[in-house]
Amino acid sequence: MNFNHIGPPFFSLYLALLLLLSTSLKKK
Repeated sequence: MNFNHIGPPFFSLYLALLLLLSTSLKKK
């Protein structure tokens, strides 16, 4: 399985969302 062709942009957005969720949960 090779996700490099469709991976990077979506994966970066996914990581950004995870970081935002983690920070919001930590603030609570």
